[in-house]
Amino acid sequence: MRTVVRNIKTIVNVLCDRSEKKRFDETDQVEITTSGSGSRLAILTENGIISDFGEEECMLSRTLDPDNIIDCNGGCVIPGLIDAHTHPVWAGDRLHEFTLKLKGASYMEIHESGGGINYTVSKTSAADEATLYNLLRQRLLGMIRKGTTTVECKTGYGLYWAVEEKLLRVLNRAKMELPIDISITFLSAHSVPKDTNASDFTEHIVSEQIPKVKDLIQEKFSVDNIDVFCEKGVYDIEQSAKILQAGKSIGLNLNFHADELSDTGGAEGRTY
Repeated sequence: MRTVVRNIKTIVNVLCDRSEKKRFDETDQVEITTSGSGSRLAILTENGIISDFGEEECMLSRTLDPDNIIDCNGGCVIPGLIDAHTHPVWAGDRLHEFTLKLKGASYMEIHESGGGINYTVSKTSAADEATLYNLLRQRLLGMIRKGTTTVECKTGYGLYWAVEEKLLRVLNRAKMELPIDISITFLSAHSVPKDTNASDFTEHIVSEQIPKVKDLIQEKFSVDNIDVFCEKGVYDIEQSAKILQAGKSIGLNLNFHADELSDTGGAEGRTY
């Protein structure tokens, strides 16, 4: 399939060796091509792969009978944005906690008083699957409009399996129906439920939830990564390692929170 993307004023290309991971904080790592006065740029693609770009008149003369033409209306074309860490499936809000923050309450003080993650868990657990999907859909469509083409999406506002499974179903539906690449992360270790403790819930996740994730994968569900909130007052390093290793044993990639609020050493000197 041949597609022409035309009427472009500016094209931004990222310049880097694909074998290296770089932070793009210097302008010499991008190439900006701008059309001259009275002219425009165009991009040619073959089966979704960019084959060439340049002055529109030249590009159009080289492409006979394209299958699709996209008019950019004099806009800028940039590489798709990749959002590598999101929590997009939830119900309710925590606007009331803003007042607490203004009064000096810390993240963990709010969390330990039943707010924060656990408050959102209660609201998300009470929402039905259709409501959660519609909320997720709105958020992802907003990302798409702003240029995101790939996004990592976590569960984590269920904690217990019944809700975590619901969140996985919602994310899998979005992955099938929406025009965005989604990497799905299982995060039942986002917090410790009020009716248990970190040690017991670690064992619960490892012995009961992760085997159920494996079953879903065998049923062709998409689950790519596992995450843990490794933090003082949540899951310690040993508990986090146990959960991560269990996830790794069923083929999940490791993608976890560590040293976010305090220096626990969770991201250093350890093989997970």
